[in-house]
Amino acid sequence: MKHLSYILLFCFLITCSKNENEETDELCFFIEIWDPVCVEGKIFSNSAEALCEGYTEDEIIPANQDENQNATCPD
Repeated sequence: MKHLSYILLFCFLITCSKNENEETDELCFFIEIWDPVCVEGKIFSNSAEALCEGYTEDEIIPANQDENQNATCPD
């Protein structure tokens, strides 16, 4: 039963996202950690999610967060 809990936790923490910016059907996996970043005014939960969407490290900038963890893109 303990192993099943670990498997379910692992499945919950890993997200599978199809990369829509490339012409391939490859899947991209990343961990859902809230460390928001911005690319072209769009907020992503973390840099790995932005990279999976086809953006480069040079395009990614940290998002601003308030005390309630709400994220906004810098001006």
